[in-house]
Amino acid sequence: MPRGEWGEATIRAAVLNLGYAVRKVERLPGASGNPSWRVETAAGTFAVRLYPRSEAGTAHGLARLAEALRAGAYPVPRVGAVGVTGEHAVLVQEWAPGVPVAAALEETPGRAYDLGLAVGETHARLHALPVPAEAHAALRRLDGPTGVPASPAWLHLDYHPLNVLVEGGAVSAVLDWENVALGDARLDVARTLSILSADPAVWAISGARRRVLLSFRCGYLEGYAQAGGRLDGLPPFLAWAGEFMRRDLRGRFADERLRHVTRWTRAWAFRS
Repeated sequence: MPRGEWGEATIRAAVLNLGYAVRKVERLPGASGNPSWRVETAAGTFAVRLYPRSEAGTAHGLARLAEALRAGAYPVPRVGAVGVTGEHAVLVQEWAPGVPVAAALEETPGRAYDLGLAVGETHARLHALPVPAEAHAALRRLDGPTGVPASPAWLHLDYHPLNVLVEGGAVSAVLDWENVALGDARLDVARTLSILSADPAVWAISGARRRVLLSFRCGYLEGYAQAGGRLDGLPPFLAWAGEFMRRDLRGRFADERLRHVTRWTRAWAFRS
């Protein structure tokens, strides 16, 4: 069965085989090839993601990643179980508290700058975390405009308002680590800035909402810098991020929808 057709019965059976008595299942929004589900069980509420059995290594790798990041007190949901049942690999994680930053910006736009501060500080914390030897051995190293540094940092590569949760003004969880890699932290910052600035979804929103996002982006940069994050020499990294986005989205959008991405890339390449 194609993964896009995995339904409630498939999720229920997979989670039940891991020992959880399922009460309610709800598919979560998102464009990932491996959709996530909110599953209520007798043991509590969990976020569940299924993979083809052939991708069991991905599920186990994400479980090990969560353990490594949590050891550094980073806000990643705890893994409840990971295993293979039938044709599927299953990753079960605790349901994280809070709401996506995107929802918080909609509900309280006046707090955009402060939310940005918290999100920027949390991103800098990730880049400052030590990378254990097993992660160096398991994760790909991403080559950037200046190569791979001798001590590469964790790179989330999809760090944006839909993948960061906040509660009470603080970041409560960072989600969706499937693109994780190691490399120059400025690659990760540039990737975030490109999403906040050039993504087709950003250009589709109203001027008022875009101004809220601009305030958030300013707060993000300030919070990142205050926490000791490196922001010097960004232009070539921003050009790299634009090209990264263009390649990532060209299968989903016509060239006309990507014109802002092209302009972004050219502008930063000219300044490099």
